[in-house]
Amino acid sequence: MASLSQSSTVREQRQAAMGSDERSLEERRKAQKLIREGDELNIQELVDYLNRYLSAAKHGQPSKALLPAATTAAVGLADLTPIGSTKLYNVTFEDGSRQKTTIEALLIHALEKSQNQMQCAAAEALGTIGTLAAQRPLLEAAGSVDHPGDKSPIVRAHATIALRKVDMRLGGRDLSAARSIKTLTPVELDKIFHQACDQEPDLELAQPKNNLYRVTVTLPGDVRETAANRVDRTQHVFIQTNNQHTKSYGKGVTINADYVVLFTACGPVNEADCSKVLQMNALRLRTESLHNQPFGFTQGSLGIYQNDFVMIDTQPTQGVTRESIYNGIRVLAKLGDEIEKKLTGGKDRSEDEVEEKLLGENLP
Repeated sequence: MASLSQSSTVREQRQAAMGSDERSLEERRKAQKLIREGDELNIQELVDYLNRYLSAAKHGQPSKALLPAATTAAVGLADLTPIGSTKLYNVTFEDGSRQKTTIEALLIHALEKSQNQMQCAAAEALGTIGTLAAQRPLLEAAGSVDHPGDKSPIVRAHATIALRKVDMRLGGRDLSAARSIKTLTPVELDKIFHQACDQEPDLELAQPKNNLYRVTVTLPGDVRETAANRVDRTQHVFIQTNNQHTKSYGKGVTINADYVVLFTACGPVNEADCSKVLQMNALRLRTESLHNQPFGFTQGSLGIYQNDFVMIDTQPTQGVTRESIYNGIRVLAKLGDEIEKKLTGGKDRSEDEVEEKLLGENLP
């Protein structure tokens, strides 16, 4: 029979072990919460979970308690990181030095330098966001005719599945290069806007204010009127720059949006026309209906801003060209005027009135 002191010692050891398990599970729950929030600002914290485990395992320190949060973090990093992201994060390497690395490089390091569960988690994450840089490490872990692969069959299986995903997604293309497209500077955008407008007598580009440009477009009056009675109409198209937004949608899909917005007013909002405007947005779903409407459009959309119906065209900044801006201005001006005529019974509202309503103190 065990003595009282022996029983006490065993009980304390079990409690200590249970407490350790509870702590590790609590850390995993914290990592899961960071992932569920879907915020890229949480990536560094997830990197820290993974980094602490890798560092402890390398130095022979107790690392089992760190494993649940680390594996969760590895898989979660793939949910928050864009494919081919070149953004750098702080890590501590085995020699104690602090350096910066990409998420993909950190996951490759985990696949190559850790064991079993951690390798499986790293392989799964690389299957989601890996580029060509991940193919060789995954192939070495999966094994081939010339290489036996990892000693663990589970790791080999995870690496094989991940490698298949990377191969299917890339099709031989290196997305790390595709994702590093240079965006346009404000000076370059300004030059493009002037190239689109300056040589066009019916387009007048005003000086920008607060990242907002105004283009006054002169439109010919109703052709059914006689030349003497015809009155030209005007439509203002605004170009808003410096728009950035980042949103993660999970599984390696993160939209890092840097975009230019063109918009124009189409008429005051009223309950009777809301349904009509929504129907205009959906006309592109029935091609035949586009030919029967003067305002049928396939690019852009209608919405409500400052109690006015507005037509909006969004263009990724890196894809903006003289032609895309010129076409956007022309299309929005023409459609905006046609829709305004339909909604207001043919009235051409004062553009000063429209501007004041839409822009207020931001008026260029």
